[in-house]
Amino acid sequence: MTVKPASIPLQQRLLCNKAELAEAFGKSVVSVDHWLRRGCPYVQRGERGRAWVFNIIDVAEWRFGAKGPEQQDQDPDSLAPKDRLYWYQGNREKRKDALDAGELYERGPTLQAISTTLAVLVEQIRAIPDLLERRAGATPEQAERAADEIDTQLEVAKQTLLAKLAKLAGGRDTEEVA
Repeated sequence: MTVKPASIPLQQRLLCNKAELAEAFGKSVVSVDHWLRRGCPYVQRGERGRAWVFNIIDVAEWRFGAKGPEQQDQDPDSLAPKDRLYWYQGNREKRKDALDAGELYERGPTLQAISTTLAVLVEQIRAIPDLLERRAGATPEQAERAADEIDTQLEVAKQTLLAKLAKLAGGRDTEEVA
């Protein structure tokens, strides 16, 4: 970043263009573009023939302070159309990165995998009374009582799981995994 002489007022020394901002933070101009899509503050919007202007302190607070990109709950409907487009593109890119990094999972395939796993588990548990009867010498009455108790416990587990999923889903329908 170009060092600005002390004779220039402090407020103006804190202002920089996109390239200077990237250099100050050790990032690329492409990274600054990504920040802008995520709500990075600026003093003047860049347009054809007019450079972006940033206050380096405001950007540092946005990146590292309480107003940082991860802490912001920005309503895209309150943005100008072009900014809203950037916001959605940034969120889509962030979601794709999280999926690629394994930090986020697609809901549909995840629910299907959980559902399949639970179905296999239930099937194996329900086979226990028959196995007890054939391999351990349990009487048919004992096997029947075991089957009844297993059914009761599976229903309790199902209701507990559905309640926890409903709490996690914030009230969304959890019947898909029932």
